[in-house]
Amino acid sequence: IVTWFVARYVRVIFLSTEYAMFSVRKMSVFGGTNYALTATPVAVKSWNHSSAEVVDDDDDTFWVAEPLSTAASLLIDLVDEYFIAGGVEIVWKFPAENFEVLASSDGDNYTQVVSFVGNLKNVTQISNCFMARYISIRMTVPDRSNLDGAYGIYSVVVRFDGNLAHCKSITATHFIDSTMFLYPSANDGDESTIWMPYQGATTPSLVWDMEQDQYISGFEITWRYPPISFMVEYQDVDDLTNWVFVNQWGPNEDSPELPVDLAQEWREGFLARRMRITILEPVEHDEGLLIAMRDSILHYPDRSDNIILGQDVTVTNHYGEHIGSYITDGNERGTYWRAQANDTSSTILIQMPDIIQTSDTIVG
Repeated sequence: IVTWFVARYVRVIFLSTEYAMFSVRKMSVFGGTNYALTATPVAVKSWNHSSAEVVDDDDDTFWVAEPLSTAASLLIDLVDEYFIAGGVEIVWKFPAENFEVLASSDGDNYTQVVSFVGNLKNVTQISNCFMARYISIRMTVPDRSNLDGAYGIYSVVVRFDGNLAHCKSITATHFIDSTMFLYPSANDGDESTIWMPYQGATTPSLVWDMEQDQYISGFEITWRYPPISFMVEYQDVDDLTNWVFVNQWGPNEDSPELPVDLAQEWREGFLARRMRITILEPVEHDEGLLIAMRDSILHYPDRSDNIILGQDVTVTNHYGEHIGSYITDGNERGTYWRAQANDTSSTILIQMPDIIQTSDTIVG
């Protein structure tokens, strides 16, 4: 800077920098004699970032290694040996991409607790369990975005774990058989087994795959832990990307916090490749969000006992060759009855072989 002026004090104010910190190698004021040569400088913030600043409980102070250091290490002496379980936290100013944390009881023999490669986080949480008096953080690769290649740490927190049971071995004489909760239990015909998604699941679903286009004349569902609401859909056989809504159970209009009944039954049929149950809202129990299904039954029409197969059919009218007898000929893909155009009140009369109680009726 070449500027002529008369002054007693000269001040440099740092406004912005391309790098991560400000630094001054030399300052000179020329006017024949360098009057700044022996003057006493005063700075608002001087370079005073010792290792003690990582444990001073001050979030504004920090330790910084020498810029362009190829490696750096920080050693913390806890004075006494402690049991540490999930209580180590490192808050970085300039994160190390590659570093390791080691522990020692005597200061000579160290064991690696954990190592990191490619770290980009500003906060490191270490959940390992170990006994130690000394904790060493050894850094080998600095953050690439830090053009000065410096390592910097705001704070290191090490907490003694008062629960001595943490990380200890444990045995039990009895435990739950996890295979009882797998999805095949939802349709194995055994109500002593249950399908149960993991605790806390919010919108789990079950899909029944018929592996071919199949008429479903109805279904039944029984619950161990019913949800507040759920819905049933089926996959359109003509467009497998389309799921057709069947029905929704819950929530209760008067008491929306209550679950649905322990059992549901549906008796309206549909043609489907797959059927899906989706939980819309589970119940919050003392143990958390829980859903459990005892069993499900999908009713298939028994085509081997079609009591109207080949029976006489009388219709009020028909269109062209699509006569009424095609209704009972058992052909589902080729022949069919069709009413005349613009007919809105056709009647079909089928002669039953005898007076009999029917279980399922399909019109398709």
